Amino acid sequence: MPEATKSTPKKRKHIKDARGRKVTQLDPVKLYVLHRTEPIERRVLAAIVAEKGIRMTPLEKGAMILSLVLLAALITTLAVKLLGGESWANLARRMVPTFYIFIWPFIVWGGTRASRFGKVAPAMLKHRRCPHCGYDLRGLPVDADVDATVCPECGCAWRLPPPAT
Repeated sequence: MPEATKSTPKKRKHIKDARGRKVTQLDPVKLYVLHRTEPIERRVLAAIVAEKGIRMTPLEKGAMILSLVLLAALITTLAVKLLGGESWANLARRMVPTFYIFIWPFIVWGGTRASRFGKVAPAMLKHRRCPHCGYDLRGLPVDADVDATVCPECGCAWRLPPPAT
């Protein structure tokens, strides 16, 4: 009976470190697109995002651009209609289809993010970054108790791949 429970697919929201602890995972593409460089420098972030299976697909890029255009159109339409004296009920009836069109790019973003989920942690470890917090793991010793490198920032343990020559 427990085996049947194990075989049922679950939505993956966490990864496991070398100790088996469940931790959340950074999304390097999101960090790269939003130009956030707090946990990881831009150069390293660009290298991680360029890894096979992690880079942003053309569909995802198009969805992001379309969502920004639709958001601008939605805001402009609201401003024009409200300044023109249109009632809220009439405005809501006209804006509902635009709202549904505006939502689908975010659905695309979520789907592509889920498809690259399993490829992010190995790519970040290859570049010596903690997949949980983005801390630089270069030069840190291997902890003999867990046979892995322990991140001093978040305490997660990771087995780093051999360095590329």
